[in-house]
Amino acid sequence: MARGMESEEMLKSTASSLARRRLISLTGKAIETPHYVAVTSRGVVPHVSPDVLARHTSIKAVYFGLEDFVEKSSVDAPILTTSQTLEKTSDGSALHKFTGLPGRIATILGPRRVPRVTCPAQSTDKAISICTSVGFRSLTAEDYLHAASSLRPDVVVSMADIADTDTISRKRTEKMVDRTHSWFTEAASELAPTKARTQLYASILPLDNVQQQLYLSDLADDESPSGGPAGLALYEFEAAATLPAELSEHARFCISNPSTPQDVLRAILSGADLITTSFVTATTERGIAFAFKFPPPQSSDHQQLGIDMWSTSHATSVTALSTECTCYTCKRHHRAYLHHLLQAKEMLAWTLLQVHNFHVLDKLFVAIRHSLDAATFERDANAFIACYADAFPAGEGEDRGPRMRGYQMRSTGRGEDQKRAKAWGRFEDPSGTASGADSPSAAEFENDQARKVSEAIEGGGEAQLALTADDFEHLGLAEKVKESQ
Repeated sequence: MARGMESEEMLKSTASSLARRRLISLTGKAIETPHYVAVTSRGVVPHVSPDVLARHTSIKAVYFGLEDFVEKSSVDAPILTTSQTLEKTSDGSALHKFTGLPGRIATILGPRRVPRVTCPAQSTDKAISICTSVGFRSLTAEDYLHAASSLRPDVVVSMADIADTDTISRKRTEKMVDRTHSWFTEAASELAPTKARTQLYASILPLDNVQQQLYLSDLADDESPSGGPAGLALYEFEAAATLPAELSEHARFCISNPSTPQDVLRAILSGADLITTSFVTATTERGIAFAFKFPPPQSSDHQQLGIDMWSTSHATSVTALSTECTCYTCKRHHRAYLHHLLQAKEMLAWTLLQVHNFHVLDKLFVAIRHSLDAATFERDANAFIACYADAFPAGEGEDRGPRMRGYQMRSTGRGEDQKRAKAWGRFEDPSGTASGADSPSAAEFENDQARKVSEAIEGGGEAQLALTADDFEHLGLAEKVKESQ
């Protein structure tokens, strides 16, 4: 068994696919696999505070991208300067303390977030390009390892040179492998003293095994100067099916970007143990509630993966999101309340949806593990893929969700349209609309009031400066309705 894997135990494996059951220990935190890894943004799982995460979810592991915390300098990043103080307070990981994450949840640190943002600059022999809150910059291998040593996550993913192009030349491929190999060797040497408290996962490039044969051979050789990794980090789940037999005992962490449960099932069929699931947050922010189960129901109808809570059909519905769900949201609230919160743009709406969606995802993986135990997983997975739609419903909240984070979009140059419709206009525009084309400006409004004063004086009457109902309607601030008889 490979070095660093003594704490792992092979449970079961199906003969018909590469899907397998394992018990993995991430620096003492046991996780039954297959399992998912929640993806964080700026140090937290979006829409879920640490206390809600601890009380109302069953998340076992989370993934952090260092570029979420880096600004102009990775050395002077607040998370690193603060970690020096946190290390002296009490036992425990500085990353756990800084983010307020419950100690039972395993932390996995990688250089870049998931999904990965395409950067304009290419990698060099010493650094990769990352997207920070103040723009693109370089992250050196030295700075990354310094951050990993300071933060002490449970798992550190070695740096990888990933090309963001469809076609890669042979020379570029050789550089990718050489750099990734060199960065792993450097990380294994630097993190060797902390091996008891931090595991190192080696990045596997999305290339053919022949193209990175020397690198894979070194990973399989426990007696090599770099030593064997505790696990493997795959950037494409298909790579799990083609790994050499010498690396079959290593845990496989898939840092991909599945968009549906079907993609998750395909990754597990290929042999992935841990899988990042960023689609949970993406679906939650569109106002979609998960509505699938595994194994699928016996029905000839094509089932939807989710429910669009923006739909007005839920405005008066007092039923739960799912009558079979036992999550906090479904036990305490009904569809009409969730619909109202979305319409009012209340942050609680996405919190309740996130709690529900993670609960459904937990149930999916529990059922997957039971299916593997019963040796029916391949049949159940194929039935699920055939039963449900290939994608989540688009929904009415496609452009009405919470504010997008900067790394979720990429600027293409000047003159591009706004990502979100403008909710309010300029202060001097009484209509508060974005266009203001059909609404009076402040100057026009003042001129209209001055005209009323002049007419009143000329007529010998008293100036009526108060706004009438017609004025309010004309300004777009209200709408007149007929009184009920």
